[in-house]
Amino acid sequence: MDSNSIIGTLKNGIRYIYSHNPSISTISVLITVRYGSAFDKKAGMAHLLEHILFKGTKKRPQTKEIMAELNSIGSEYNAYTSKPFTGYHAKAAYVHLEHCVDILSDLVANTNFYTETFGHEFTQEKKIVVEELKAIVDNKMRYVLEVLDKNIFTGGMGDNVTDDIAEIDSITLEDIIAVYKQYYVGSNMIVSINGNLGKHQSTIPQLLEQYLGHIPKGTPNKLTFGHSYFSKAPKRNVKITEKGVVKAIVALAYPNSGYRSRTKYYMLELFRLVFCDLTSGRLFQDIREKRGLVYSIKSVNFCYDNLGYFCIQTNTNVKNIQELLKQLQVQLEAAKKHGLSQKELDLAKSNYSGNMLLELEDSMTVADYNAYELFYHPQSYTSYKEVIELVDDIKLEEMNKFIRELLSQESILTVLRP
Repeated sequence: MDSNSIIGTLKNGIRYIYSHNPSISTISVLITVRYGSAFDKKAGMAHLLEHILFKGTKKRPQTKEIMAELNSIGSEYNAYTSKPFTGYHAKAAYVHLEHCVDILSDLVANTNFYTETFGHEFTQEKKIVVEELKAIVDNKMRYVLEVLDKNIFTGGMGDNVTDDIAEIDSITLEDIIAVYKQYYVGSNMIVSINGNLGKHQSTIPQLLEQYLGHIPKGTPNKLTFGHSYFSKAPKRNVKITEKGVVKAIVALAYPNSGYRSRTKYYMLELFRLVFCDLTSGRLFQDIREKRGLVYSIKSVNFCYDNLGYFCIQTNTNVKNIQELLKQLQVQLEAAKKHGLSQKELDLAKSNYSGNMLLELEDSMTVADYNAYELFYHPQSYTSYKEVIELVDDIKLEEMNKFIRELLSQESILTVLRP
């Protein structure tokens, strides 16, 4: 299991968590910064900064050098920008642990913004980011969730890719440098390492101090996302005619209480398994197998500090929209009224726990989980083993009470149609 996780803090405020799994041959390193798109004063700043950090450091002056080093060790690497934070990660054979720490630390701590060519590269990277965002707009199953965010949230939480595209040209290099200096500080960072630690089992803190200890501590970003970020007047029934859509794309959402309410989070995870996501689940069996209205149907559970939403997502022929929505409501009403059966709850628990055990074989998945835990539950980290125990302790009565409360809220519907 992962109960051997060790948590600590460097002198400059960087929190770290690492765990050793000798049964696998990989290592994953993730550095997160508590600055994501929800904090942007101009939409797109966090995402653009994420890209810019790959443009070169004093030690590795060019993008090609950074990527060539990562390629030379056969690593899988990337970065991402979410609403609450930005992450930089690499996964490689365990013998390359220090190399991964070195390169990722160099990216987040030593970016050289002041070279002669940086201004040109900054302008070029804006174009690249816009192309990435346009690809999201073209992926309508992804884009409908962007539209849904806009319908549900206010402020930076509600900004989506179209806002980023509209504003990114107005972002200056001075804007980016100011954000970097304010937020890319020790007190806003978490380093998560998981896998076969090899010779570094007892030296991770020293390794992190070596490569990240020079980062200033700075001031922690204490802003959290609670119910005030829910729109007071969300657009609950939005149907948009969208260019490039062949089938009608449906996203039906219900607000949830976020990630900090750990028990409710896992109750929702169990519910959406047997209600929607499993091929033996209610919606798959009724909407697809019995009625043939869709090919696939799935759900997502977006959670932030103290808010989020549960969303059912699918697509269908335009002529089937009304029938699809009708049958979804029938199933949702039945779930609200009757809840789950004991057999369904047992199936959900078994499936969820089994999948968590499979995840332990993937060092990146565990590193990601550990960072989220430390981010949202800094004083009460819960290991995989403890989550499995928590899930197993959920009783049918409390589960069905939770389902009633969840589905008694007014839903928020977004449909993209040709």
